[in-house]
Order: sequence, then C-alpha cells, then structure tokens
Amino acid sequence: MQTVMLWLLVISFFTVMVTGSIISSHVFRELWQGASLHRSIFVHQLHIASAYVMVILGGMHVGMHWTGLWQRLKRIPLLGRVEGHPMIRFWLLAAISWAGVAFSWLDQVGDRLMMKHIFGTLASRLPASLYFLLLLCFIGLYAILFYYVQKHLQDKAGKDLEEAEAWKDIL
Repeated sequence: MQTVMLWLLVISFFTVMVTGSIISSHVFRELWQGASLHRSIFVHQLHIASAYVMVILGGMHVGMHWTGLWQRLKRIPLLGRVEGHPMIRFWLLAAISWAGVAFSWLDQVGDRLMMKHIFGTLASRLPASLYFLLLLCFIGLYAILFYYVQKHLQDKAGKDLEEAEAWKDIL
C-alpha cells in the first residue's frame, strides 16, 4: 500500500509540474506559443485537481508515518503534554478535522477534484495566514483519517490472525 501511495504522490507531483509548465506564461513560453494547449481549460483544471490530489495524498502519507513522526514531535514540551490528556487530544483532533472539512467546503475541493471550472471561492477571500492554517488542517484531516483507518485495518488483521491461530490449536 505504501508503494502505491508513493507512486500516486509522485505521479500527481509530476502532473502538477508538467501542467504548470504548460500553462505558465514564463516557463518554456517559446514551446507553447501558438499552441492551443497553453490556453486549454482542461490543462488548467487538471493542474488544479492534481495539486489537490497531491495535498490529499501528502496528508495520507503523513498519516501513514504518524507513529514515527509522533515519537519525534512529542519531545517538544507542549506537544508531549497532549499525550497524557486524552480529552485534549480528542478535541484537538476534532478541531483539526472540523477545520479541514471547513476548508474543503470553503475552497470547493470536491468541485475542483471533479475538474469543474471555478473562478473564486470563499477561501480565496480569507487572509493568507488563515488560508494557510486551514490548508494545514485539510492536510491534517486526511492524516487523521488515514491513520485511524490504517490502525483499524491493522487491529482487524491482528484479530483475524489470533482467531486463525486459535482454530489451528483446536483442530
């Protein structure tokens, strides 16, 4: 699963880079002069959709490696205190998730992933610092979701293995 996700992340990155180079008015502009590809709305929408896919996959990638990252992050005194307080951790994760969903709605991420042509969103009117914070929460939302889905699947696989061992002993 890690390999598939890594390849999807790499493919989305290269898609963003190639489409960004095509639609740029400055990078390789001699290549695109007179070509309709430069002004293609499809290329613009593919560029934006791929960027959001890359952000989502980046969040999932963080969630995949969260256990190792947390071992390093909890050395920071403020973050280390969160581990001993489950209610604070719960509400912090809930706030990050809520803010990630709010960003998704404000920035019309679903429509962008479906490659609909959107000129401006409510999120684009926010101050840059708030937009960036909500974007981090959007990444955090997918990290949280992927971490808990992965944890659930690992727990289920462990229980299935225990049941198989128990049946092997009985038979």
